[in-house]
Amino acid sequence: MSPPADVVSPAEFEALVRRVRAERAVPRKNALAHTLSPRGEAWLRDALARKNLESGKRFIRVPLAEQLNRALGASVSISLNALKKNLVGLEAASELKELVTDLLRVKSARLVLERGKPALVRFVVPVVSPHQLSEALAAAESLVRLLRAGKAGAKKSPPVGIRVSDLRALLSTIGSTQPAASHDRVLAQLAKLTSENEPIVFVPTLLEALRGEVEGEAVAALLLEAHRSGRAELRPDSGVNPLSSAHAALCPKGPTGAPLSYVRLLSQRGPDHT
Repeated sequence: MSPPADVVSPAEFEALVRRVRAERAVPRKNALAHTLSPRGEAWLRDALARKNLESGKRFIRVPLAEQLNRALGASVSISLNALKKNLVGLEAASELKELVTDLLRVKSARLVLERGKPALVRFVVPVVSPHQLSEALAAAESLVRLLRAGKAGAKKSPPVGIRVSDLRALLSTIGSTQPAASHDRVLAQLAKLTSENEPIVFVPTLLEALRGEVEGEAVAALLLEAHRSGRAELRPDSGVNPLSSAHAALCPKGPTGAPLSYVRLLSQRGPDHT
């Protein structure tokens, strides 16, 4: 038997990366031709991280968050019961709970009720807020009381109803959520703020330029999607001029919760996995 290796040849490593990208996850036991020493495992972990891939105990995989975001982008919604079917390389049940918690925390997804069951949708999908729903339910309850009062006063065809204008107002209350903003609007404004001398834009500056067009939370979610799809690059603050708490609250958050305060527009050639 050959001794454990400290490195992986470039050809074998690139073949592994292509395979993981194609299959989303590859079992560790048959990922490589040779076993690795502790030094080799550390080398592989760092090399995979530079390719935005993860090296776990059982699998080498595309990050679960990236897998789920792609699945959400390809479908209207995913029920929580069906999450496992959209993920490859899950190593523990706790990972699924942590994944959903992180997606909700960084506002990459929303938790909604669909046909009475919890489901995930992309954050930019318009939803009825709890406040709007409460207003609609209160109006409906008032109408039910009115109908009951009318039936008590007349045996047939009680003269009660709701005016068309009031019904339209009620429906508008339910449907008055802001429509999903497109990537194009945000990226077009980013392009306007970008110059050859200043290719990196301060995120609060972009938010200010989009005020009145796109809500700040939607902009943050769209920037995260653009970052994951390779259309823009988000960067944390350098630490030279620390962010104010007000600016930090406006910025999209990275996997660790750190604010990503700068964004750079990338060429429209798709994600760079090289």
